Amino acid sequence: SYARGYKSGGINPPLSPVFDVAESFGSETIDAFEIGSKNTFANGALQLNATAFYYKYSGLQLSRIVARTSVNDTIDADIWGVELESVIRPDPDWLVNLTFSSSGAFSICDVLAGAVPAGSGLAVLSPGVEVNIKGNKLPQAPEMKVSMGVQYTATFDNGMTLVPRVDVALTGEQYGNIFN
Repeated sequence: SYARGYKSGGINPPLSPVFDVAESFGSETIDAFEIGSKNTFANGALQLNATAFYYKYSGLQLSRIVARTSVNDTIDADIWGVELESVIRPDPDWLVNLTFSSSGAFSICDVLAGAVPAGSGLAVLSPGVEVNIKGNKLPQAPEMKVSMGVQYTATFDNGMTLVPRVDVALTGEQYGNIFN
């Protein structure tokens, strides 16, 4: 599948000229490409799904704190990865699911392009401090996630059911901001 999304730009809060923050930030667009397969085996007792994706962001809007105020910048970023999902029903009352996803989420910096030479990959973190963020990982974008769940459906004589469920999830390392 292919989809295109859009989010409008906006205005940053006014800050003292010493902080050199753009008055506004531009719009965000995403071109999302996905390909996958959904498969059912053993008369529905086993389901295996696989998906590969590539998201191309232009002007991805990211927030940062400057002088105790949230401001927005835009960057270009590419995200790609795979997701594998299985659902197993060894018995009509039991359900086991396992999901694994792996992705790469990297930015190509054009943050504050007017503040530094074009193509340098440098961004101003605070007045006087330049930080190279070209190729950094995007915030809240772990490279790996795994989850598993098990549930049992108990049916009583009066027709009511009780479905206890246990879920476990593991999320890989991630960063809180674009500066890693």
